[in-house]
Amino acid sequence: MLVFILAGQDELVGTGILFGILAIGIFFGRMRHVVRRAPLTARAPGRHSLTGGVLLAVTMVYVFVAISSAKGDFGAIPQGQLLSFIHLLAIGATTNALLAFVIHLSRRVSDPGLIHDVIFWGVNIGLVGFVTALTTDVRDLIFVFVPIMGAALLLAIGVRLLQLTGSPEAVG
Repeated sequence: MLVFILAGQDELVGTGILFGILAIGIFFGRMRHVVRRAPLTARAPGRHSLTGGVLLAVTMVYVFVAISSAKGDFGAIPQGQLLSFIHLLAIGATTNALLAFVIHLSRRVSDPGLIHDVIFWGVNIGLVGFVTALTTDVRDLIFVFVPIMGAALLLAIGVRLLQLTGSPEAVG
């Protein structure tokens, strides 16, 4: 969809949206066995996969609404909304997918511990708060939610490195 906008092919934007919806349908179709067993309270890779997929769908809707409200003029979309889109896609969809993959690789899903809840909720609550701050232009919320998201991401990196390197005192 964005490729068509950037290429100046505004008449094909609807096709891009259709491809996006189709891609999300394929994603959930292929991930249904993981997503079905993934309540948000379960300490397993599935909850990151589910959250990443949902945030990917939210990103598609967000972009569609932003472009529609700007009457198709991509340049008229406020900078805060563009930054929100980028963070929804990068942190929301991609980081959650990567965390699911790394949890699966670390083979520590049987007893991951409370620290993994802190990572999951910190990343996603921080992201939602940050996107809300950018979208509503309430800049004071940025100073609350960015440190939450950033600390959770740094914690995730540290914990995953310890687990993947096989450290005897691996956090988990």
